[in-house]
Amino acid sequence: MGLNEEHSGRSNYRESLIEKQFLHRLLDALWPEEEVEVLRPDVDLGGYDLVLEARGEVRHLQLKSALHKFKKKNRIVRGRLSSKPAGCVLGIVVDDDLRPKHYRWFGAAPGERLADVTNYPVATRPGTNKPRLDAYEVPAECFRRLERIEQVIAALFGPKPSP
Repeated sequence: MGLNEEHSGRSNYRESLIEKQFLHRLLDALWPEEEVEVLRPDVDLGGYDLVLEARGEVRHLQLKSALHKFKKKNRIVRGRLSSKPAGCVLGIVVDDDLRPKHYRWFGAAPGERLADVTNYPVATRPGTNKPRLDAYEVPAECFRRLERIEQVIAALFGPKPSP
């Protein structure tokens, strides 16, 4: 089995590893000066994978992962995410060893609502033209490139508070 087949064949496992590595980097970058509360939904109904709270901000975060590059294709974003007080999407682009190369951000400033994703085309189920419930295709170019975890932290929670 080639590396690409291994990645696609074990995508749930890979996504779980990438999420845990992201949380490790996030928590490690803020330790010991700041704390982050991390919540995970039991059921994926709201369009988000994590709820993060730090610096007085609460973010409902949908995670996306991509191997090598964030291709010029649309990303599926759930419409319910727009109804959250500060929903956002973070794409994590990784190398073959699942190390982050960079990040892609789709969201508003802390405390502000995500743009209404229902204005984008309705996503369809793979291999059919049947629409996916509450799923919209957001163009990859709507995602801003971030190079470092510190930039992700600032996008999520705002600038570091002064001492």
